[in-house]
Amino acid sequence: TIQAQFGGDSARGTFSDLVTSFPTHLIKTSSLEFQIDCRESILDFYNRKFDVGLGMLLSMIPEMSDYYKLTTGSDSRCHSLSIVPENDPRMLRWEFQIGNGELRPTRKAVEESFPTFEIGERHGKIIVSVPAVDAHKIRACIYTDIRGGLWFIENPFFPVLLPEIAIHFLANNIFSSVMRYRPDEWGSVLLNDVSSNLSLITRHYFSSFQRKFFVIVLRSISRYTPYVA
Repeated sequence: TIQAQFGGDSARGTFSDLVTSFPTHLIKTSSLEFQIDCRESILDFYNRKFDVGLGMLLSMIPEMSDYYKLTTGSDSRCHSLSIVPENDPRMLRWEFQIGNGELRPTRKAVEESFPTFEIGERHGKIIVSVPAVDAHKIRACIYTDIRGGLWFIENPFFPVLLPEIAIHFLANNIFSSVMRYRPDEWGSVLLNDVSSNLSLITRHYFSSFQRKFFVIVLRSISRYTPYVA
């Protein structure tokens, strides 16, 4: 039941400074690179207040997608994303292929994230055609997993675009509150004396975060994009 609150007239501090330090989001693979303009997102951050629980945050982390489905019975908000060049001799265009052919985000989430862009469907995936020169106009929440794969996130905070490091900040803040103010309950989670699903998803989160933390930091403070082979 512990929640985090941010945005709007909430007291400003470390978290708001963290979000404000990302006026752009770098999307980078071995074959392409572009920046998403997040200036409007930052303005919206200070005009809207959000309450968020731990479950929602875990549903937005790519490495947690399978475990989230396994332990909660609900689909995560993470959807695999491929970006490939379109066959257009007139201009450089990219095709965003969202979904794995079985699971895909809602049409509303895609339309919010790709305003004014052409959206279609093919082979169970949602297809978005984006001219490279307009890529900065995308309003999508796109994260990169530890292996360098891209993921489209159904954004519950739209139009605010939180960088992935901010999601981990909030998740660890909530876990820290449990450790500090409910030590008996936290001990029960560690000893697997509560729901096995709760213990499983908690242990997997910290295991994946331990491996990804330095990767996220490097990606956040530089144009270097490391990944685990």
